[in-house]
Amino acid sequence: HYFKRKFPFFDDKIVVFGLQQAMIKIVEHWSDNFFKRPKAEVIAEAKRVLVPYIGMENLSHFEELHDLGYLPLEIRALKEGSVITKGIPTFTIRNTLPKFEWLPNYLESVLSAESWKSLTVANIARQYRQLSQKYAELTADDWSYIAFQNHDFSFRGQSGWDSSAMTGAGWALFSAGSDNAPAIWALENYYGADIENETVFHSIPASEHSVTTLGINFFNKEDLKDGETQYLKWVLTERFKTGLVAFVLDSYDYFRALTEIIPSLKNEIMGRDGKLVIRGDSGEPVNIIAGYRVKDLDQLVEAKDIRNVDDLVDRLSDFVETYENEIEVVKWNNKYYRFEYAYNDDSEKSFQGIASFEEMSEAEAKGTIEVLWEIFGGEVNSKGFKVLDSHIGHIYGDGMNYERSESTFKRLAEKGFSACNIVFGVGSFTLNMLSRDD
Repeated sequence: HYFKRKFPFFDDKIVVFGLQQAMIKIVEHWSDNFFKRPKAEVIAEAKRVLVPYIGMENLSHFEELHDLGYLPLEIRALKEGSVITKGIPTFTIRNTLPKFEWLPNYLESVLSAESWKSLTVANIARQYRQLSQKYAELTADDWSYIAFQNHDFSFRGQSGWDSSAMTGAGWALFSAGSDNAPAIWALENYYGADIENETVFHSIPASEHSVTTLGINFFNKEDLKDGETQYLKWVLTERFKTGLVAFVLDSYDYFRALTEIIPSLKNEIMGRDGKLVIRGDSGEPVNIIAGYRVKDLDQLVEAKDIRNVDDLVDRLSDFVETYENEIEVVKWNNKYYRFEYAYNDDSEKSFQGIASFEEMSEAEAKGTIEVLWEIFGGEVNSKGFKVLDSHIGHIYGDGMNYERSESTFKRLAEKGFSACNIVFGVGSFTLNMLSRDD
């Protein structure tokens, strides 16, 4: 099953969503562009298009429909938002006047085009929500964060305003976090959302790269570290003195900013009535968020006789073969070294040796959440997992997908951190690189 290959915990339950907005758009289109226009004008236009296209010259069926003045259709549908067993029809469509028997099939393509994406995204959103729920049950006490953990970042990568609105409406069934503003319009116009008096979804003030780099250079273009420090301080103490605010931290050097700039502003961060959410968007998401699986060779008796780095490289294969499933980085002599495995090109993919080897920073080895814990601390919840101080948080929104989200949750849990410490920005890779086959 194609969907289950992408989402292993799929339970064969289908979320019904999208038909209502599709039907409203279709009816409005026919009303504005067919019934409300003079018949002669409409038929002339149809002939101009259809005669050279498929040779259709007899348009009497369109003339009769225009004379009728409405679409003679009856559509019965399951309630939007229902979760049903796979195999149950979600809607039926039939003509109510015999001479218009052609109309339901005529509308098949547009019904599909206007509804498949909203339905698909709603089902993907349910999978993300269930994944968040699973790890909340394992690692968190307060589950209120789940509604905001998977944030719609897809607007810029969508196929236009309408595509974004359709996608965001489907996502909003299972997430209250979104930067997809067109979906507000869709939910209000097609689903009657009272956006002034009920929660549709929320976002927060957030920097992005062009604004941030301009701000950094405005404060000090000669010393970018100082410029970034001053700019972030201004954001925290002048522009957004209270509440949630997100700041993209990878403009120039993410881990330097994380280990030098953020600690220098600890008093400002902890003194705010609100939370600073750090956004990191460079690198492999799982590692940036949760770090690597590190093996401390300084603690192993069998590693005590390693003399130098060359000796370490020569001996590394022995340690990798022994600890292969729990090692990506080794710590030796208080330094961290990242490497990649090399495998024989056979059906077994048997281990051959080390393909690459390089020193890395301690912060990069540990990952953002662990570094923030060392700076700001927090508390250990009733399930034994660490929760960051309420003044600091982390969001990651570049190249995220379901598999990486699950891997991040697993890695955090292995390191003793609750899943509540991370928010994912889910972008167009997940919410627009789709087809009806999904």
